[in-house]
Amino acid sequence: MKKITFLVLMIQGVFVFSQNKTVVTMYGEKVTINPYVNNGLTANNGYIQLGGALTQPSVLTTTSAFTLALKGLQTGAAADNLVVTDANGVLKTITKDALSSGITKGSLLSTNATIAITGGTNKLFDGDAIIDIAPGVSNTTLTTNSAGKVVWSAGLPWILDGNNNGAVKSIGTNDNFDLPIETNNVERMRVTSTGQVLVNTATALTGGANTKLQINNGTTAGALQIKDGTQAAGRVLTSDANGVGTWQPNVGTQTSNYRTYYCNISSDLILSQGVSYSLPGIDSYTAPNTGKYELIFHSFFINDGAVAENKSFYVQIFINGVGYSSDETYYYTAAGGYLNIHYPAIFQANAGDVVTLKIAAVVGAPLRISSGLASRNRLDIIFLGV
Repeated sequence: MKKITFLVLMIQGVFVFSQNKTVVTMYGEKVTINPYVNNGLTANNGYIQLGGALTQPSVLTTTSAFTLALKGLQTGAAADNLVVTDANGVLKTITKDALSSGITKGSLLSTNATIAITGGTNKLFDGDAIIDIAPGVSNTTLTTNSAGKVVWSAGLPWILDGNNNGAVKSIGTNDNFDLPIETNNVERMRVTSTGQVLVNTATALTGGANTKLQINNGTTAGALQIKDGTQAAGRVLTSDANGVGTWQPNVGTQTSNYRTYYCNISSDLILSQGVSYSLPGIDSYTAPNTGKYELIFHSFFINDGAVAENKSFYVQIFINGVGYSSDETYYYTAAGGYLNIHYPAIFQANAGDVVTLKIAAVVGAPLRISSGLASRNRLDIIFLGV
């Protein structure tokens, strides 16, 4: 009987079509074969075909060597459902919305997991935007909030080419650490946790514990340059009462109460009518002391006119940019002659005040200062005391 059963199974496995037929076994027994099929198979016109209802749980077991493939599948649409398996490997379908709402937070990624997102042809994310997370605003960045959620932030971090802050924002450290600034992988400047600004050094220079700005230029001269229009050769940086610094003529320690300055020009200077001119070399003076001063201006102008006539000019004195006096002086001179006038004035100044002298030609203008005789135009300053 066992042999008969085996033969029946062999016949079922070999026949690809079904028919009612009686066969005789090798022992002379007659066996009738009937094409009864179920559990996903269907008898159709003498053939056994795939298709039909499953009548019991069915399992297909694959291995790495014996895999299962389905070819010729149709292209799916965005509205189609997804195929998933449960914990037992049973195939099921689910909508995309149901799948996303059913995912437990943190269940997709484990600790130290890495997500690689690549754009391009036939990739999950395609086009110019690799990934689109809405809602977002231009020039904002993804960051985590206090709850660890990823959110768009307009405040963090500072963006290359500038931020759209909308309000005053700070950049720096919130703890007791310095803020170094680098270029070309080398530190160039540092703001220390105590508020010092260090240029070309990472540590405060010797003797400068209380200074707020330090520049280390090694052994190369010229670490500091200030250009504001008052700069000139040989001048010193002098502050006013508010600490505002400007370049002023070097008065040294002024052990004497008397100083003389000379006009210095490389080409002739023409004094046009009604225009106030500063004469290089004698244009300004910084008062070293508080008190009264006498100023004496010695002129040596040239009358380039063709006739002898009266000439006049104003001597204008300013203290810290504010007009102090403006007096007109006359002189009769021949054609081609010289206006050699000695004009005195007394003024009150505080230590550090900047006294400025200007000349404005009026009657008989223009006047000329010859570069070769420029030093004949000089300014005497005498400190008279408090």
